[in-house]
Amino acid sequence: MKNNSRDKFVLSERGFTLIEMMVALTLSLVLLGAITYVVVNSNKSYNSTDSLARLQENARFAMEFITRDLRRAGYMGCANDVTEVRSTLNGSAYGGGGLAMNSIEGAENITASAVWKPSNSAVSSTLSFTTNPPIDGSDAISARYLDLNNPITIQQQMPNESATLFVNPGHGLAAGDIIAVTDCDGADIMQLTDVNTAGASSSGKDGLVHNAGSGTPGNSTQKLGRSYDVNSKVLKFLAFSYYVGTNANNRRALFRKTTAGTEELVEGVENLQIRYGEVTGSDRSPTHYGTALEVSNWQNVVSIRIGMLLSTVANTADGQYGTDVDSGTYTVNGTDVTPPSERRMRKIFVSTIMLRNIR
Repeated sequence: MKNNSRDKFVLSERGFTLIEMMVALTLSLVLLGAITYVVVNSNKSYNSTDSLARLQENARFAMEFITRDLRRAGYMGCANDVTEVRSTLNGSAYGGGGLAMNSIEGAENITASAVWKPSNSAVSSTLSFTTNPPIDGSDAISARYLDLNNPITIQQQMPNESATLFVNPGHGLAAGDIIAVTDCDGADIMQLTDVNTAGASSSGKDGLVHNAGSGTPGNSTQKLGRSYDVNSKVLKFLAFSYYVGTNANNRRALFRKTTAGTEELVEGVENLQIRYGEVTGSDRSPTHYGTALEVSNWQNVVSIRIGMLLSTVANTADGQYGTDVDSGTYTVNGTDVTPPSERRMRKIFVSTIMLRNIR
């Protein structure tokens, strides 16, 4: 009996056999592989969804900027009542030529040899492409308006067309600012060369000086188109151009050039295609849309259709952002666009903007 008990005790201490260990390891590896597969694919799905969400947010941000500026285009102080707009500024800076006369201008397939329509001024002379060159096959748009956020009233009659403009202190203007003065019949655009504070003025008002020969771009003449009366308005002049260029990371992005300089708005905008809606007669509903080269009468352009091709910012070659890749050619606002061969997800966005201050 004692020997039998010892035998039973010895048998109860036996471990797993080699076959049992191999089966257990195999099952563990299968289970671990399944868990890893689920985790990796869940991570890919999350990153892909997050990347698309960022793409859509970038598109919304870009469209919001463009829409806000285009809806203000053409505002010259008294909406459509202004019949004549003049400029003493040198050259045709801040977009196309005819700075004061054309509220909206467009460049089709913006390159160094392209021109703005309707002014026919060279794009290369009006946009600086030294650090952020434009891409071939994309459009550009330029527009101007007066900023209504801070209207300033002239406090005394100008004795002649070259006289200083006297306004109340606290206006926030400084030398170098580009402004316009308007009386609802006409408007003059100029650059301030100096601001004489009230302490230096016998009238107790600040004097806005607009001499010729200094500043960038500077004034070609001190003389305005007319002598403005009391209650005429002084407003900051704003001009902008939108185009797709290459940023410091060698990635395509949407750029906004203003009177203050050039800024990168959104990375991942690969192409910009613009169509202009023209009307016939007195109706404000566009009868057709065309490129900048196809517009027959720019005074009849009442709406603009913006088309953008955006891509995810992160590269998907490592599989982090899903399996969707470049599908070849995209039709953006009626134009076929072939983006670079990169493993990025892409999407087209189109928006139509009505111009409030035209016609």
